[in-house]
Formats: sequence, C-alpha cells, structure tokens
Amino acid sequence: MVGRGVLLDIARFRGVEWLQDGEGISNDELDKCAKEQNVAIGRGDFVIVRTGQMERCLAGEGIGAAMPAATRPA
Repeated sequence: MVGRGVLLDIARFRGVEWLQDGEGISNDELDKCAKEQNVAIGRGDFVIVRTGQMERCLAGEGIGAAMPAATRPA
C-alpha cells in the first residue's frame, strides 16, 4: 500500500508521557489533536496514533517490562 502517513501524538496532546492501559481515544479527540498539530487528514491517509506505550515499556513500567527476555536454546 502507498499513502501519506499522518502521526497524531495523543500523549503529547493530553500533556502526559503515555496513556494508561484501557484509556480510550474518541473521534473528537483525534480531530482536535489533528487541528492542534496543524494536520489535515484526507482520504487515503494512514493515521498513526502515538500513545507513548513503547516509551512506557522502555521505562520499565509497561505490562511486559517485568517479563524476562526470551533466550535462544544452546
């Protein structure tokens, strides 16, 4: 597929480092975030939503953070 990628940074829009598990994002919030970030979403665009979950896991606070890393058998 080919298209234009549009990033909406919801965590930054809310003023937090990351969203907590189970937090919802409404269509209205996506629209407001796009407007604040001066981004127009058009037909055929790929919308990518940043929630900060990756940063949360890397900081050792995510669900998988306490799980040991997988190892390859000898």
